[in-house]
Amino acid sequence: MKIKKTLTLLTAICLLFSLTACDNSNDKSADKSGNSDVGSDGDNANNTGNSLSSDALESLEPTTVFTESEDEIKDIINKNINLKAADNLKINVPEKAVVLKYHSQLFSTGNADFKENYKYMQDMFAYYYPDKTFNEDYLFYTGGSSDVNYDEEGNQIQYYNAVKDHYDDLVSGAEEFAYIFYDETYHQDITEWNSQVFIQGDKSYVTLNKGKTLSLGDKVRSEDGMTMESNTYPKFNNYDPNMYCEFVGTYPPDSEEVFKLLDKEISIKDAAEFYKKYITDLKYPVKDNFDFTIMNVEVYKVNEDVHCYKFNMTNSYKEIDFYYAPTDVYRSSDADAGTNEHYQGSQESAVMVESNDVDILSAHQSSQMVENARQISKMQSIEDVFKEVSGNLSNQVEFEVREVNFVYIRKMDKDENGYINIETYGCDVYPVWNFILNNPNDGLYYEVQINAEDGKEFSYRTFSLEDSLND
Repeated sequence: MKIKKTLTLLTAICLLFSLTACDNSNDKSADKSGNSDVGSDGDNANNTGNSLSSDALESLEPTTVFTESEDEIKDIINKNINLKAADNLKINVPEKAVVLKYHSQLFSTGNADFKENYKYMQDMFAYYYPDKTFNEDYLFYTGGSSDVNYDEEGNQIQYYNAVKDHYDDLVSGAEEFAYIFYDETYHQDITEWNSQVFIQGDKSYVTLNKGKTLSLGDKVRSEDGMTMESNTYPKFNNYDPNMYCEFVGTYPPDSEEVFKLLDKEISIKDAAEFYKKYITDLKYPVKDNFDFTIMNVEVYKVNEDVHCYKFNMTNSYKEIDFYYAPTDVYRSSDADAGTNEHYQGSQESAVMVESNDVDILSAHQSSQMVENARQISKMQSIEDVFKEVSGNLSNQVEFEVREVNFVYIRKMDKDENGYINIETYGCDVYPVWNFILNNPNDGLYYEVQINAEDGKEFSYRTFSLEDSLND
């Protein structure tokens, strides 16, 4: 079986935990470049000055981001001694947009209201699984005094506590929790499939698995990155077709390629259109202020007769996509010193194995908190940005520029010890230029990012085609 080689995607809650962060920069170059600090007393998005209200955010007028034609941007690139624009240069930049710098977070551990989340879980369950009965035996939580227990052979037998065993303490606050989830396969050996389901979420996101794709596949298990035969079905925890199904290929969302799903053949393009409508019409989660962009579609062979489509997506906010990457990346900002900065990529995905339904949703986010926002009305020119990129690269190589992207990035909050701040799960969000370059000498690709506001904060990472962001 040809299994797609990839890092295991984070679970939905890991995504939630890392979808936030802080930029502790006190850079004042924003003022020098004439940026508008509407809604803030300073340049840092985490500044506690006046911030734009929700109504003010909705009334902001878009500003010009990019006016150059493809030929003009190629000329700008080619002026630099070590850069050359690819003939098929890909440009993903809005001409106009409301560009912001702000602080964001999804929720705060210890401050969440358990009864509210508990009721929300029941409501979501009833919405997504109207023909099933909510069973308290399968409702779990983590946080507080959740235990990790092992049997005599060292196998993990418990990690999450059952909500029913600690309900009163959870309601009173004596027992804290991070999140709750419903899983009818947890710590069970499923030898016969009986329409088990999984769901997790709150007001800002939902993760669900209806079990159709999983049940159509083989009884296999994944261990140390290897997939092997088993007498039980895989469990919902961390289930992804890329771990258990035969990989066919990766396609753009407008591809006319046709594959047979469980019920009928359908093109990738038509399936993507169905998915967009499905997400738009969802009742849960609510309070939408996020949109999304399908970056690519992976096709897997579930069994001899059935394929599934996996949509890889990124969030977008006010016409600007968030930086897309399947996993967290460490990005080098100083190769000689070996320093790294940790950024979070957007990792939402969904799976269809039937033409008229979505079987798996992984961390679908509908909303975010926008705090201490200010509008950026003027940015560094694209010509100056490429000069900065050129100056940070070797003059002994002519790098081919393959992609030009304008995206939001999340820079993760750190505590006093330099670790992710688990007390706030917050992040600074700000725009960056994202370029994909190729070194023809060794075939390596360079993903370069640079702060769009001041043209500074150059950083990069290298990858091969096997590790490509869009594979």
